[in-house]
Amino acid sequence: KKNINVIVEKGFTTEEYLNLFIKPFKDNIKIRVYQIEAPFELRIKRIRERELLNESIKKASLSKIKRNTKHYNKSKYSRAIVFDSSKLNPNQIVNKIMNDIK
Repeated sequence: KKNINVIVEKGFTTEEYLNLFIKPFKDNIKIRVYQIEAPFELRIKRIRERELLNESIKKASLSKIKRNTKHYNKSKYSRAIVFDSSKLNPNQIVNKIMNDIK
């Protein structure tokens, strides 16, 4: 009614839980779920190149990346609008979202 946009981070939450969250609002508002993904090999490269803010933290191991990927794939929202960050830069993704919510 008042053109208010709310962003809720959905990190590794099951689709069933997200549906429970959405259900009470479904008939009264537009709901969009966006997910940003990249091919597995590119994610590994990005994670390994990422600077760590705290030197006492170790970089993620390949097994941890695989475990997180498996968990993400099990829990991702099947009706999400997915952006491939290997094809779109951050500004392009933001622009697509902004155009979608207008």
